[in-house]
Amino acid sequence: MPFLRAAEIDYEHIQLHAALERTQYIQAVVLHNLGEDYHAQRDEAARKRLATATEIVKWATEPLDDQFKEAMDLVMEVGTLLASRS
Repeated sequence: MPFLRAAEIDYEHIQLHAALERTQYIQAVVLHNLGEDYHAQRDEAARKRLATATEIVKWATEPLDDQFKEAMDLVMEVGTLLASRS
């Protein structure tokens, strides 16, 4: 569990939300399998995972900033040109 908790903290810090959600899910499964003594901790891990999943959906449905879209279009254009050169 210490490694899962460390991973959770790290993923949250670097804002890698999909990996954070998977880590929280694995924590809940492990705590569930440890038995009834750990069910309160399991429930807390499940609540965290649900909150993370809700945030992921919220961010996925927010419109992108026009400047960000332009930058990503440029990145894709440059990548396409570089890939076609080989």
